[in-house]
Amino acid sequence: SSLFSLSTLEVTCDPGFSGFALTERKQHDIWRWALVSAEGPVVGEGWESTESDAKRSAVGAMRHEIAG
Repeated sequence: SSLFSLSTLEVTCDPGFSGFALTERKQHDIWRWALVSAEGPVVGEGWESTESDAKRSAVGAMRHEIAG
């Protein structure tokens, strides 16, 4: 599902990518990350056990998209 909880949602942007990355806490030890294109669709997503790992994965996916 592409629905996100606003209570734990964080957005990360990079000037080289026209979309943005999202991270959110789904459960105590489950963090979701997603890469969203400027057009709206989720173009990448995953799950990590910590917030820092989720942010790292989201930024890594964004950099991968930038490098294209």
